Amino acid sequence: MAIIPQMQLFSWEAVQPLGDLERLQWVLDTIPDAPLMRILDTPPRTQAQ
Repeated sequence: MAIIPQMQLFSWEAVQPLGDLERLQWVLDTIPDAPLMRILDTPPRTQAQ
């Protein structure tokens, strides 16, 4: 079986000392939200009857 090296996205040592709210804020700041906000801002389509 081959061992596949993986790149690290972040250092766990930088995240571990943070509190829960600080980690949540870090995640929310990291996730791209523009596509989601664009969808949420679009008015719902009505179904033709």
